[in-house]
Amino acid sequence: MKILILTDEIYPDGVSGVAKSVYNECVALVRLGHEVTVFARSVKKDALVEETIAGFRLKRFFQVERRNRFYHLYPLAILYYTSCFLYKPQQGIDILYIHNPLYILPIIWLRLFNRTPVVYMFHASMAEEIRISAQANKYGKRTWFAKQIAALISVIERWGFSYADIILPRSQYTNLTLRRLYPHLERLVADVIPLGVDTAEYTLGSQDFARDQLNLPHDHPILITVRRLEGRMGLQNLIEAIRSIHQQYPNVLLLIVGKGHLRESLEALVKKYQLESNIRFMGFVSEEDLPQYLAAADLFVLPTEQLEGFGLATIEALAVGLPVMGTPVGATPEILSLIDLSLLTSDATPEAIGRTLIYWLQQPEKIKVLNKRSREVVEEYYNSDLIAAQLATLFNKQIQKHINSLLDT
Repeated sequence: MKILILTDEIYPDGVSGVAKSVYNECVALVRLGHEVTVFARSVKKDALVEETIAGFRLKRFFQVERRNRFYHLYPLAILYYTSCFLYKPQQGIDILYIHNPLYILPIIWLRLFNRTPVVYMFHASMAEEIRISAQANKYGKRTWFAKQIAALISVIERWGFSYADIILPRSQYTNLTLRRLYPHLERLVADVIPLGVDTAEYTLGSQDFARDQLNLPHDHPILITVRRLEGRMGLQNLIEAIRSIHQQYPNVLLLIVGKGHLRESLEALVKKYQLESNIRFMGFVSEEDLPQYLAAADLFVLPTEQLEGFGLATIEALAVGLPVMGTPVGATPEILSLIDLSLLTSDATPEAIGRTLIYWLQQPEKIKVLNKRSREVVEEYYNSDLIAAQLATLFNKQIQKHINSLLDT
Protein backbone atom coordinates (compact mmCIF):
# COMPACT_ATOMS: atom_id res chain seq x y z
CA MET A 1 0.00 0.00 0.00
CA LYS A 2 1.26 3.49 -0.89
CA ILE A 3 0.42 6.00 1.85
CA LEU A 4 0.82 9.78 1.57
CA ILE A 5 0.81 11.57 4.94
CA LEU A 6 0.26 15.33 5.21
CA THR A 7 1.21 16.69 8.61
CA ASP A 8 2.24 19.92 10.28
CA GLU A 9 5.43 18.43 11.70
CA ILE A 10 7.19 15.14 12.23
CA TYR A 11 10.09 13.98 14.36
CA PRO A 12 13.03 14.75 14.18
CA ASP A 13 11.98 18.24 13.01
CA GLY A 14 9.48 18.50 15.85
CA VAL A 15 9.13 16.78 19.23
CA SER A 16 5.47 17.41 20.01
CA GLY A 17 3.15 14.49 20.70
CA VAL A 18 1.78 14.72 17.16
CA ALA A 19 5.25 14.87 15.58
CA LYS A 20 6.49 11.83 17.47
CA SER A 21 3.31 9.79 17.05
CA VAL A 22 3.33 10.33 13.27
CA TYR A 23 6.97 9.22 13.16
CA ASN A 24 6.19 6.09 15.24
CA GLU A 25 3.38 5.18 12.86
CA CYS A 26 5.51 5.73 9.76
CA VAL A 27 8.31 3.50 11.05
CA ALA A 28 5.86 0.75 12.03
CA LEU A 29 3.96 0.94 8.72
CA VAL A 30 7.23 0.56 6.84
CA ARG A 31 8.04 -2.51 8.95
CA LEU A 32 4.73 -3.94 7.76
CA GLY A 33 5.89 -3.53 4.16
CA HIS A 34 3.98 -0.37 3.18
CA GLU A 35 5.45 2.49 1.16
CA VAL A 36 5.14 5.74 3.11
CA THR A 37 5.71 9.32 1.96
CA VAL A 38 5.38 12.27 4.35
CA PHE A 39 4.91 15.91 3.34
CA ALA A 40 5.52 18.25 6.27
CA ARG A 41 6.62 21.76 7.10
CA SER A 42 9.85 22.53 8.91
CA VAL A 43 11.53 25.58 10.43
CA LYS A 44 14.97 23.94 10.35
CA LYS A 45 16.72 25.56 7.42
CA ASP A 46 19.62 23.09 7.56
CA ALA A 47 17.31 20.11 6.94
CA LEU A 48 17.16 18.47 3.53
CA VAL A 49 14.24 19.19 1.22
CA GLU A 50 13.87 15.46 0.69
CA GLU A 51 15.41 12.46 2.42
CA THR A 52 14.68 8.91 3.51
CA ILE A 53 14.33 8.38 7.27
CA ALA A 54 13.83 4.97 8.86
CA GLY A 55 12.56 3.59 5.56
CA PHE A 56 9.99 6.29 4.71
CA ARG A 57 10.38 9.26 2.38
CA LEU A 58 10.14 12.73 3.95
CA LYS A 59 9.51 15.82 1.80
CA ARG A 60 9.72 19.19 3.52
CA PHE A 61 8.66 22.74 2.86
CA PHE A 62 10.19 25.51 4.91
CA GLN A 63 9.01 28.63 6.67
CA VAL A 64 10.39 31.23 9.07
CA GLU A 65 11.43 30.24 12.59
CA ARG A 66 9.12 30.65 15.57
CA ARG A 67 10.83 33.81 16.83
CA ASN A 68 10.16 35.54 13.51
CA ARG A 69 7.17 37.90 13.67
CA PHE A 70 5.74 36.35 10.50
CA TYR A 71 5.73 32.84 11.98
CA HIS A 72 2.00 32.91 12.80
CA LEU A 73 1.21 33.30 9.12
CA TYR A 74 2.22 29.67 8.66
CA PRO A 75 -1.32 28.61 7.58
CA LEU A 76 -0.74 30.53 4.35
CA ALA A 77 2.51 28.64 3.82
CA ILE A 78 0.70 25.33 4.36
CA LEU A 79 -1.96 26.20 1.79
CA TYR A 80 0.53 27.42 -0.82
CA TYR A 81 3.18 24.70 -0.59
CA THR A 82 0.71 21.85 -0.19
CA SER A 83 -1.22 23.03 -3.22
CA CYS A 84 2.00 23.17 -5.26
CA PHE A 85 3.01 19.71 -4.07
CA LEU A 86 -0.35 18.06 -4.73
CA TYR A 87 -0.82 19.80 -8.07
CA LYS A 88 1.96 17.61 -9.44
CA PRO A 89 0.62 14.08 -10.09
CA GLN A 90 1.42 11.75 -7.17
CA GLN A 91 2.00 8.36 -8.71
CA GLY A 92 0.02 5.43 -7.34
CA ILE A 93 -1.04 6.87 -3.98
CA ASP A 94 -3.58 4.53 -2.38
CA ILE A 95 -4.57 6.60 0.65
CA LEU A 96 -4.23 10.19 1.92
CA TYR A 97 -3.67 10.38 5.68
CA ILE A 98 -4.16 13.93 7.04
CA HIS A 99 -3.09 15.30 10.46
CA ASN A 100 -4.07 18.97 10.23
CA PRO A 101 -7.33 20.50 8.93
CA LEU A 102 -5.51 23.10 6.82
CA TYR A 103 -4.14 20.35 4.57
CA ILE A 104 -7.68 19.36 3.62
CA LEU A 105 -8.28 22.60 1.70
CA PRO A 106 -5.85 21.88 -1.18
CA ILE A 107 -7.31 18.37 -1.42
CA ILE A 108 -10.76 19.90 -1.82
CA TRP A 109 -9.96 22.50 -4.43
CA LEU A 110 -7.79 20.08 -6.41
CA ARG A 111 -10.63 17.52 -6.10
CA LEU A 112 -8.24 14.77 -5.03
CA PHE A 113 -10.94 13.24 -2.83
CA ASN A 114 -12.58 12.00 -6.04
CA ARG A 115 -9.51 9.92 -6.87
CA THR A 116 -8.03 8.86 -3.52
CA PRO A 117 -9.67 8.01 -0.18
CA VAL A 118 -8.96 10.53 2.60
CA VAL A 119 -8.47 9.57 6.25
CA TYR A 120 -8.37 12.49 8.69
CA MET A 121 -6.70 11.87 12.03
CA PHE A 122 -8.43 13.88 14.76
CA HIS A 123 -5.92 14.64 17.54
CA ALA A 124 -8.05 17.50 18.89
CA SER A 125 -9.85 20.55 17.58
CA MET A 126 -7.18 22.93 16.33
CA ALA A 127 -9.64 25.81 16.76
CA GLU A 128 -10.35 24.88 20.38
CA GLU A 129 -6.65 24.58 21.19
CA ILE A 130 -5.94 28.07 19.81
CA ARG A 131 -8.82 29.51 21.86
CA ILE A 132 -7.51 27.92 25.07
CA SER A 133 -3.97 29.17 24.36
CA ALA A 134 -5.35 32.66 23.69
CA GLN A 135 -7.15 32.62 27.04
CA ALA A 136 -3.82 31.78 28.69
CA ASN A 137 -2.28 34.83 26.94
CA LYS A 138 0.13 32.73 24.90
CA TYR A 139 -0.08 35.16 21.96
CA GLY A 140 0.33 38.41 23.90
CA LYS A 141 -0.59 41.38 21.74
CA ARG A 142 -1.74 39.00 18.99
CA THR A 143 -4.52 37.52 21.16
CA TRP A 144 -7.35 39.23 19.28
CA PHE A 145 -5.90 38.05 15.96
CA ALA A 146 -5.50 34.49 17.33
CA LYS A 147 -9.17 34.41 18.33
CA GLN A 148 -10.20 35.38 14.80
CA ILE A 149 -7.96 32.65 13.40
CA ALA A 150 -9.60 30.16 15.78
CA ALA A 151 -13.05 31.15 14.51
CA LEU A 152 -11.90 30.72 10.89
CA ILE A 153 -10.31 27.34 11.57
CA SER A 154 -13.51 26.20 13.28
CA VAL A 155 -15.34 26.89 10.00
CA ILE A 156 -12.64 25.05 8.05
CA GLU A 157 -12.92 22.03 10.36
CA ARG A 158 -16.71 21.96 10.15
CA TRP A 159 -16.66 22.16 6.35
CA GLY A 160 -13.42 20.41 5.48
CA PHE A 161 -13.93 17.29 7.58
CA SER A 162 -17.01 16.45 5.52
CA TYR A 163 -14.73 15.73 2.54
CA ALA A 164 -12.90 12.97 4.41
CA ASP A 165 -13.91 9.38 3.81
CA ILE A 166 -13.47 8.73 7.49
CA ILE A 167 -12.35 10.66 10.60
CA LEU A 168 -10.18 8.79 13.07
CA PRO A 169 -10.32 9.79 16.77
CA ARG A 170 -7.36 8.63 18.87
CA SER A 171 -9.18 8.30 22.21
CA GLN A 172 -12.70 8.04 23.55
CA TYR A 173 -12.26 11.62 24.74
CA THR A 174 -11.49 12.93 21.23
CA ASN A 175 -14.28 10.74 19.89
CA LEU A 176 -16.79 12.49 22.18
CA THR A 177 -15.23 15.89 21.45
CA LEU A 178 -15.58 15.36 17.71
CA ARG A 179 -19.21 14.31 18.02
CA ARG A 180 -19.97 17.25 20.33
CA LEU A 181 -18.38 19.90 18.13
CA TYR A 182 -19.49 18.49 14.77
CA PRO A 183 -22.53 16.23 15.26
CA HIS A 184 -23.31 16.37 11.52
CA LEU A 185 -20.15 14.31 10.90
CA GLU A 186 -21.11 11.39 13.12
CA ARG A 187 -21.53 9.01 10.16
CA LEU A 188 -17.86 9.56 9.23
CA VAL A 189 -16.36 8.82 12.66
CA ALA A 190 -14.30 5.61 12.87
CA ASP A 191 -13.70 3.41 15.89
CA VAL A 192 -10.90 4.66 18.11
CA ILE A 193 -7.32 3.66 17.31
CA PRO A 194 -4.95 5.05 19.98
CA LEU A 195 -1.46 6.41 19.53
CA GLY A 196 1.50 4.10 19.86
CA VAL A 197 5.04 4.07 21.18
CA ASP A 198 8.05 2.13 19.92
CA THR A 199 8.61 -0.35 22.74
CA ALA A 200 12.08 -1.10 21.39
CA GLU A 201 13.12 2.52 22.00
CA TYR A 202 11.34 2.95 25.34
CA THR A 203 12.39 -0.02 27.46
CA LEU A 204 12.58 -0.94 31.13
CA GLY A 205 15.74 0.60 32.61
CA SER A 206 17.71 0.56 35.84
CA GLN A 207 16.78 3.46 38.12
CA ASP A 208 20.15 3.40 39.92
CA PHE A 209 22.07 3.44 36.64
CA ALA A 210 19.92 6.28 35.26
CA ARG A 211 20.43 8.40 38.38
CA ASP A 212 24.17 7.82 38.24
CA GLN A 213 24.28 8.87 34.59
CA LEU A 214 22.22 12.02 35.24
CA ASN A 215 23.92 12.87 38.54
CA LEU A 216 20.66 12.66 40.45
CA PRO A 217 20.42 11.75 44.16
CA HIS A 218 19.59 8.15 45.10
CA ASP A 219 17.95 9.03 48.43
CA HIS A 220 15.32 11.46 47.11
CA PRO A 221 11.84 10.65 45.81
CA ILE A 222 12.01 11.96 42.23
CA LEU A 223 8.99 13.08 40.23
CA ILE A 224 9.08 14.01 36.56
CA THR A 225 6.76 15.69 34.09
CA VAL A 226 7.32 16.18 30.36
CA ARG A 227 5.21 19.09 29.12
CA ARG A 228 5.20 22.13 26.90
CA LEU A 229 5.41 25.07 29.32
CA GLU A 230 1.99 26.44 28.43
CA GLY A 231 -1.16 27.38 30.32
CA ARG A 232 -3.37 24.32 29.83
CA MET A 233 -0.64 21.94 31.00
CA GLY A 234 -1.30 22.71 34.69
CA LEU A 235 2.33 23.22 35.68
CA GLN A 236 1.53 26.08 38.03
CA ASN A 237 -0.85 23.77 39.90
CA LEU A 238 1.89 21.15 40.13
CA ILE A 239 4.33 23.68 41.60
CA GLU A 240 1.66 24.73 44.10
CA ALA A 241 1.19 21.06 45.00
CA ILE A 242 4.93 20.60 45.62
CA ARG A 243 4.78 23.61 47.90
CA SER A 244 1.92 22.04 49.86
CA ILE A 245 3.78 18.74 50.46
CA HIS A 246 7.22 20.27 50.95
CA GLN A 247 7.15 20.22 54.76
CA GLN A 248 6.15 16.55 54.85
CA TYR A 249 8.62 15.60 52.07
CA PRO A 250 11.44 18.19 52.22
CA ASN A 251 13.71 16.19 49.91
CA VAL A 252 11.16 15.58 47.11
CA LEU A 253 12.58 16.51 43.71
CA LEU A 254 10.51 17.42 40.64
CA LEU A 255 12.11 17.47 37.18
CA ILE A 256 10.22 19.60 34.64
CA VAL A 257 11.24 18.61 31.12
CA GLY A 258 10.19 20.84 28.23
CA LYS A 259 10.24 24.39 26.96
CA GLY A 260 7.63 27.08 26.37
CA HIS A 261 6.64 30.67 26.86
CA LEU A 262 5.75 30.23 30.56
CA ARG A 263 9.20 29.14 31.70
CA GLU A 264 10.17 32.57 33.09
CA SER A 265 6.95 32.95 35.09
CA LEU A 266 7.11 29.37 36.38
CA GLU A 267 10.73 29.84 37.48
CA ALA A 268 9.67 33.04 39.25
CA LEU A 269 6.96 31.09 41.10
CA VAL A 270 9.48 28.45 42.20
CA LYS A 271 11.77 31.20 43.47
CA LYS A 272 8.90 32.92 45.27
CA TYR A 273 8.12 29.70 47.16
CA GLN A 274 11.84 29.00 47.78
CA LEU A 275 11.60 25.61 46.07
CA GLU A 276 14.79 25.89 44.00
CA SER A 277 16.25 22.78 45.63
CA ASN A 278 13.03 20.82 44.99
CA ILE A 279 12.13 21.78 41.41
CA ARG A 280 14.53 21.74 38.46
CA PHE A 281 13.77 22.99 34.96
CA MET A 282 15.58 20.64 32.61
CA GLY A 283 14.61 22.43 29.39
CA PHE A 284 14.58 20.46 26.16
CA VAL A 285 15.71 16.84 26.49
CA SER A 286 16.50 14.88 23.33
CA GLU A 287 14.56 11.77 22.37
CA GLU A 288 17.75 9.75 22.89
CA ASP A 289 18.09 10.94 26.50
CA LEU A 290 14.42 11.07 27.50
CA PRO A 291 14.06 7.33 28.37
CA GLN A 292 16.98 7.75 30.79
CA TYR A 293 15.27 10.65 32.57
CA LEU A 294 12.05 8.66 32.83
CA ALA A 295 13.87 5.60 34.19
CA ALA A 296 15.48 7.77 36.90
CA ALA A 297 12.14 8.88 38.36
CA ASP A 298 9.79 7.22 40.84
CA LEU A 299 6.60 8.71 39.44
CA PHE A 300 5.51 10.68 36.36
CA VAL A 301 3.01 13.48 37.03
CA LEU A 302 0.57 14.72 34.37
CA PRO A 303 -1.17 17.82 35.81
CA THR A 304 -3.14 18.82 32.70
CA GLU A 305 -5.97 21.34 33.19
CA GLN A 306 -7.58 21.19 29.73
CA LEU A 307 -7.56 19.37 26.39
CA GLU A 308 -5.47 16.22 26.83
CA GLY A 309 -6.41 14.62 23.52
CA PHE A 310 -4.37 11.50 24.23
CA GLY A 311 -1.08 12.08 26.03
CA LEU A 312 1.82 10.43 24.20
CA ALA A 313 4.08 11.36 27.13
CA THR A 314 1.91 9.15 29.32
CA ILE A 315 2.51 5.97 27.35
CA GLU A 316 6.21 6.82 26.87
CA ALA A 317 6.57 6.90 30.66
CA LEU A 318 4.55 3.70 31.10
CA ALA A 319 6.71 1.98 28.48
CA VAL A 320 9.81 2.34 30.67
CA GLY A 321 7.86 0.99 33.63
CA LEU A 322 7.23 4.39 35.23
CA PRO A 323 3.74 4.74 36.75
CA VAL A 324 1.89 7.92 35.79
CA MET A 325 -0.21 9.98 38.19
CA GLY A 326 -2.58 12.26 36.30
CA THR A 327 -5.56 14.55 36.50
CA PRO A 328 -8.95 13.28 35.27
CA VAL A 329 -8.73 15.39 32.11
CA GLY A 330 -9.15 14.30 28.51
CA ALA A 331 -7.96 10.79 27.68
CA THR A 332 -5.85 10.28 30.81
CA PRO A 333 -8.54 8.29 32.70
CA GLU A 334 -8.84 5.90 29.74
CA ILE A 335 -5.16 5.00 29.98
CA LEU A 336 -4.68 4.97 33.75
CA SER A 337 -7.83 2.93 34.38
CA LEU A 338 -5.96 0.02 32.80
CA ILE A 339 -3.36 0.23 35.59
CA ASP A 340 -4.76 1.62 38.86
CA LEU A 341 -7.54 4.19 39.34
CA SER A 342 -5.73 5.48 42.43
CA LEU A 343 -3.29 7.13 40.01
CA LEU A 344 -6.02 9.63 39.10
CA THR A 345 -6.48 12.79 41.14
CA SER A 346 -10.03 13.87 42.04
CA ASP A 347 -9.62 17.05 39.96
CA ALA A 348 -6.92 19.30 38.50
CA THR A 349 -6.48 21.62 41.50
CA PRO A 350 -3.19 21.92 43.44
CA GLU A 351 -4.95 20.49 46.51
CA ALA A 352 -6.06 17.34 44.66
CA ILE A 353 -2.63 16.87 43.08
CA GLY A 354 -0.96 17.32 46.48
CA ARG A 355 -3.24 14.78 48.18
CA THR A 356 -2.59 12.14 45.52
CA LEU A 357 1.16 12.80 45.59
CA ILE A 358 1.21 12.21 49.34
CA TYR A 359 -0.78 8.98 48.90
CA TRP A 360 1.79 7.58 46.46
CA LEU A 361 4.89 8.93 48.20
CA GLN A 362 3.74 7.10 51.32
CA GLN A 363 3.66 3.84 49.34
CA PRO A 364 6.95 3.45 47.46
CA GLU A 365 6.58 -0.33 47.41
CA LYS A 366 3.17 -0.06 45.73
CA ILE A 367 4.74 2.17 43.06
CA LYS A 368 7.32 -0.53 42.37
CA VAL A 369 4.57 -3.13 41.99
CA LEU A 370 3.07 -0.98 39.22
CA ASN A 371 6.35 -0.83 37.25
CA LYS A 372 5.72 -4.16 35.53
CA ARG A 373 2.00 -3.51 34.98
CA SER A 374 2.79 -0.13 33.37
CA ARG A 375 5.01 -1.78 30.78
CA GLU A 376 2.52 -4.60 30.17
CA VAL A 377 -0.28 -2.13 29.38
CA VAL A 378 1.83 -0.43 26.70
CA GLU A 379 2.84 -3.75 25.14
CA GLU A 380 -0.78 -4.93 25.09
CA TYR A 381 -2.56 -1.76 23.94
CA TYR A 382 -0.11 0.91 22.70
CA ASN A 383 2.72 -0.88 20.91
CA SER A 384 3.31 1.04 17.65
CA ASP A 385 3.45 -2.20 15.61
CA LEU A 386 -0.01 -3.13 16.87
CA ILE A 387 -1.32 0.37 16.12
CA ALA A 388 0.17 0.29 12.60
CA ALA A 389 -1.59 -3.01 11.88
CA GLN A 390 -4.90 -1.47 12.97
CA LEU A 391 -4.26 1.57 10.76
CA ALA A 392 -3.43 -0.64 7.78
CA THR A 393 -6.70 -2.53 8.25
CA LEU A 394 -8.61 0.76 8.35
CA PHE A 395 -6.80 2.06 5.25
CA ASN A 396 -7.47 -1.11 3.27
CA LYS A 397 -11.13 -0.97 4.17
CA GLN A 398 -11.40 2.63 2.94
CA ILE A 399 -9.54 1.80 -0.27
CA GLN A 400 -11.93 -1.06 -1.00
CA LYS A 401 -14.97 1.12 -0.28
CA HIS A 402 -13.59 3.77 -2.63
CA ILE A 403 -13.04 1.21 -5.39
CA ASN A 404 -16.55 -0.14 -4.93
CA SER A 405 -18.06 3.34 -5.14
CA LEU A 406 -16.18 4.01 -8.39
CA LEU A 407 -17.41 0.71 -9.85
CA ASP A 408 -20.99 1.55 -8.85
CA THR A 409 -20.80 4.82 -10.79
